[in-house]
Amino acid sequence: MDKHVPMYLGLVCYLVIALGAAVGAQNSVYYFPHVVDGGFIFGSEFWFNNVQATPTEVTLNFYDEAGAPWIIDLRGSEGSGGHKSTFTFTIQPYSVKFFFSGAVDPLKVGWAMAETSQPVNVSASFSFYNFATDPDTVKWSAGVLPSPVATQFAFAANVAPVEDILGDTKVDMGFAVVNPGDADAEIVATLIPATGGAAVSTQTIEVPAGGHYSRFLSELFNDVVWGDKFHGTVRLSSNVNISVLALKHVFNANCDLYSTVAVQPESVFRSNIIYDIENNDRTAPQHITAPVEIYGTSNEPSDTADEDFYAIDLVAGQTVYVVMLTEMIGSPLDGLIVIYNPSGTPVSGAHPFLQYTAPTSGTYFISGNSNSVGWGRDMFYRLHVLVE
Repeated sequence: MDKHVPMYLGLVCYLVIALGAAVGAQNSVYYFPHVVDGGFIFGSEFWFNNVQATPTEVTLNFYDEAGAPWIIDLRGSEGSGGHKSTFTFTIQPYSVKFFFSGAVDPLKVGWAMAETSQPVNVSASFSFYNFATDPDTVKWSAGVLPSPVATQFAFAANVAPVEDILGDTKVDMGFAVVNPGDADAEIVATLIPATGGAAVSTQTIEVPAGGHYSRFLSELFNDVVWGDKFHGTVRLSSNVNISVLALKHVFNANCDLYSTVAVQPESVFRSNIIYDIENNDRTAPQHITAPVEIYGTSNEPSDTADEDFYAIDLVAGQTVYVVMLTEMIGSPLDGLIVIYNPSGTPVSGAHPFLQYTAPTSGTYFISGNSNSVGWGRDMFYRLHVLVE
């Protein structure tokens, strides 16, 4: 058994108590690595949707490529906004705030950070306008979700100097990086072909604290002979946490379009991720393989009481560790776990943190339910399972 696991379980118990006491003291933070505005061409938009039953305070900050405050012409659907770098406003329960930049300042790129007093649904976009037509037109608009922060990322590399899917249609990929911390980032960018194997190019990128960086792959990896087309992977590895957004440029004689590509940290691929799919009751449990993180909800399709069952194969002597997170992640569910042996007999008490060593090999079962707060569409949980 890993000697650190019991300590980890104890730490989680402590954190449940500590976070319960600290709720409301910590803001939620959302990063947007690429904001474009100005030149009567580009503009950016932001949508804030308060999904809470209480008002939410929001502060939206803009920064230029060097990390300095970026004064931007931000306009609101209700008349709020202004010409400044920081905007603070309140969103009433179940309400929406919409802002858009004026596109009139000199053309500039940077990044944005939103801090909210409680979690909200926030998204953004940047658009290319043509104000020379009558009426004015939007040539394209690229949607952007908040980007996660980590040290290692990977995303698709698609560079086609001649053509890709359509004849005479060229493609280039790019990316934007934000370093939101106080230490300078040194990032190693590696270009790997679709067949895997050795990298065809490696470049080093330096992004100062608070800084922003954006490049197309054809610019960054300027030592690569691309040929007609190149498909592969870009891997970014940083000494400090960064936020990344990938971009795709598609163009020919009739179009010139940009879109965004979601980039996930490599850390999310270290364990299996599955979802609670009904009906996974005692008679039809979902089979899982550890390590695994399960996203679930305690609610039957008929909006009645729910008990989710998961089946896991254990070899005699193996220990399974199970952690159920509910209140710790903001759920009203009072989550409990029970472990059953291959005969269906409970071999543990009901608790959000359990460990059990299998005396015999076979398929064991883990159930997740609630003792006090019953069920509902908002009764979500995260279930983490490890086998040693």
